[in-house]
Amino acid sequence: MRLLRILIALLLPAVLWCGCAKEQPAPPPPQSDTLLTGLPPTTAKRVGPGQLWRDEPLTDVGLDENELAAGQAIVDALISDRRVDFVATYRDNVYRVQAGRGAVDFTRYRLEDGSIAFAVERIEKQNPFANQNPAHLPTLADIFQAGSNPKNFWDRSKPALDYTGPGDPRLRFLNVENVSYPFAYSRVASVFDAPDSPDLVVSYAPFVGMSNNGGHYGELNMAESRGVFVAYGPGVKPGALPLAARLHDVAPTVAKLLGVPPSADGNYLTGQDGRPLAEILTGETVKRVLLIDLSGMSNAMFDQLRSQHGKRFHIFNELAEKGARFAHGLIAPFPSADWPGEFTLATGADVGRHGILDNAFYRRKRGQTFNLVEHRLIGEQLMAPPARVETIFEALRRAGDQPEGRMLSASLGLTVTRGADLATLVRRGLNEYGDLENIEWPASMPPLADLPAFACDETGVPFLRQDRALFAQIVRLLLGDNAPRPRLIVWSPAAYLAAARWYGPYTQCAGRAAWQEAELVSRLLKLLVDEKLAAETTVLLVSDHGMRGVDQSRAGDLIKLLEGLGFAFRLSSQHLLYLPTLTVQVEKAGTLKTGTPATIRLLCTDGDSNRPVTGAVISVLDPGGGENQTMTSAQGTAEVKVTPTGNRVLLEVAHPQYNPHSVTLSTTTP
Repeated sequence: MRLLRILIALLLPAVLWCGCAKEQPAPPPPQSDTLLTGLPPTTAKRVGPGQLWRDEPLTDVGLDENELAAGQAIVDALISDRRVDFVATYRDNVYRVQAGRGAVDFTRYRLEDGSIAFAVERIEKQNPFANQNPAHLPTLADIFQAGSNPKNFWDRSKPALDYTGPGDPRLRFLNVENVSYPFAYSRVASVFDAPDSPDLVVSYAPFVGMSNNGGHYGELNMAESRGVFVAYGPGVKPGALPLAARLHDVAPTVAKLLGVPPSADGNYLTGQDGRPLAEILTGETVKRVLLIDLSGMSNAMFDQLRSQHGKRFHIFNELAEKGARFAHGLIAPFPSADWPGEFTLATGADVGRHGILDNAFYRRKRGQTFNLVEHRLIGEQLMAPPARVETIFEALRRAGDQPEGRMLSASLGLTVTRGADLATLVRRGLNEYGDLENIEWPASMPPLADLPAFACDETGVPFLRQDRALFAQIVRLLLGDNAPRPRLIVWSPAAYLAAARWYGPYTQCAGRAAWQEAELVSRLLKLLVDEKLAAETTVLLVSDHGMRGVDQSRAGDLIKLLEGLGFAFRLSSQHLLYLPTLTVQVEKAGTLKTGTPATIRLLCTDGDSNRPVTGAVISVLDPGGGENQTMTSAQGTAEVKVTPTGNRVLLEVAHPQYNPHSVTLSTTTP
């Protein structure tokens, strides 16, 4: 017994030391925005629009005093329509979200430790963002159960659709009371952090769609926000976490895996808003990362495919079971669309910091709208400069040793290309590494089934072919045919996104496009094993946003509703609403005296471009006594002659391209 006590006494310190020295597990990610209760701490700093990346807040954000009347009239009209979920703006130094069911005002703070928190300032009736649970309705069965089809809609608009009738569960649609809004405060506030932020941000009800598409994405609700996240390979701790990650966490996680050194502030990329997902990482640096973006595939759809069609989607099951998985997906930025999502994926920055606000957005100073279809080739030029935001390709180049002729990274099918050695979208590096048009299917790999097996009709064939060409390019890169194998390959296939948007995400047509993507992913993983690259390559399977079905019987053109109000506005996308601002400066008035004739000289300019506005009609509303009108010249100037009769002179400036503007001047009594 005495010997046992001596052994315990000798071993106990060692056991305790081992327990203390053992690495503590990383804390789980927060599952909602941090909310302050009561008064903010005295050390907390209020951060307004743009102050996450600059000292002074941005001006001309949201609704100012001159835009308030027209802006509120537009908001009131929008939220009275059941197809609108909410309208957000920045007004009177608070973020304001209004919906038919209620409104919430909130503010944003930076705490002493550098983290961001939010304070709810006021709630009217019901807080539209009361439910921010990312795990809400996690499966398609849950979503269908919560939904309804009040007009018995049955989509027979396309011959290949396989809906059985209005009772088909896939034709059950959610309403605003059925959904949650993960990380709602931070995602909405981010839209107003960009210099080109809109005056109003509109989000639509979770049954609405645009045009004749069967699928829709872009809104704040969880059905469109939850993408996929699975990581597999070296440097990754296997296991399913009952949590959600965020899309802005992917780039910092990739940077950490590839050994990009953090800066003094702990960030791996300039301008990142996300963080490395340390809870799934071993701390090991890996030789290579293959990042695959299954754009448009919701987390619920991913689970449905692998559970209902396990043989066809066996690779999804293998990755989910053997890798690290966030069970409640990857939360996209808002708007949850292609362009903002891909730029967040590749930078770790939210939309307000990288500046790509939606699939179309308006540049105020240029007076020009840019959109994904026409301008995707100049995405590098449209995003924020490297001094403010860095792509993962740029971070890898900055941190890595790149001998002559060595390729570090490849961007295949991604709209983000800045810093990538090979970028198919802008055709960079194709001469050195192989043009897609000349790449043949790898001779060593069995051919895929004919295209009809994966396509419902000719609509999806170009996207399926493009995916095969990009896949063949990745095979060549991994085989090292033309150059040393790159350390980072980012691939964004497009077939599922196109099919799900056109036919609907839950249709057989979308499932067949997803089947080809799964087959290509499976072959890539087999190639890694065959070439003995699996032990040095980490695979991340993600999606930049989700998608849900559309009730076309309740869709419609909301632009016509706004045009009927008689107000001027610019709608660059379905979400971003800009009110053209007329700036009126009084250049000459002097001291206005009651009963004394006077001349007032005005200058009218565009509030965004500062260019003079010609043809603005200036009316004297007070004093009365007859119509007194004039019009601005080509230089934007005009003179108005008045004889004040009271204690003020009230002018109205009107122009068909702008909302009315009022000017009030005080008078004195002789």
